[in-house]
Amino acid sequence: MRHPRHLYIAFTFALAACPADDDDNDDDDAADTGGETTASASASASASTTASTTTDTTDAPADTSTGEDPFADCDRGTLETDLSGADMMGAPIPLVWMGPGVDPDTGMLIDDGSTYLVSSTYLAMKPDPAAQQAFGEAVGPLVPDLFGNPGVVAFQLGTSNACASARTLTVWRDDAAMMTFVAGDAHMAAIGRVAEISRGTSVVTHWSGAAVADITWDEAIVRITADEGPFY
Repeated sequence: MRHPRHLYIAFTFALAACPADDDDNDDDDAADTGGETTASASASASASTTASTTTDTTDAPADTSTGEDPFADCDRGTLETDLSGADMMGAPIPLVWMGPGVDPDTGMLIDDGSTYLVSSTYLAMKPDPAAQQAFGEAVGPLVPDLFGNPGVVAFQLGTSNACASARTLTVWRDDAAMMTFVAGDAHMAAIGRVAEISRGTSVVTHWSGAAVADITWDEAIVRITADEGPFY
């Protein structure tokens, strides 16, 4: 089956939708976890702050006048050491799960034996101010779509100043939920800004039939690395 694929901006960035093969067999729709939605106004504000922190490129040198690649040590197959979320004040915090499928006591995904559709994105941003501004502008309208989608189980999002990059790891109940987000007005508007934001090595991947124990950044890195594109 062929699926339009999406590239989020920061925590919900969805910058591209192109058809690509899904290497896994389709699974039955995941069962309802029964968890209460943890998304709130404060969480939305925190996520927006996460996106705004990417405008600080202090640790990501943009001067390429020497001909050297400032991102030579940055690639999709290596998780950035400074990848982090942000609190309400914009200060870096560890990556955390958000969403109705998260146990509020442990902060971990609730494991009821269900399997899910998982997507992960790698966005390599241009370090110039115009790209950073476009990045921020594209994020805001996508927030309500993500929090309002009943098929979102949980997600993590983070940015790296050192590599001027952003990553997401999102757990969906099924393909229909993901496609509802992809086809949304906010996402479609963001698609047109890909060229403004990405430096050309960004990619998105997704896989189905994932058990909770296998939904990790390590697995996401393996999948992202193996993905043959397209790249944006």
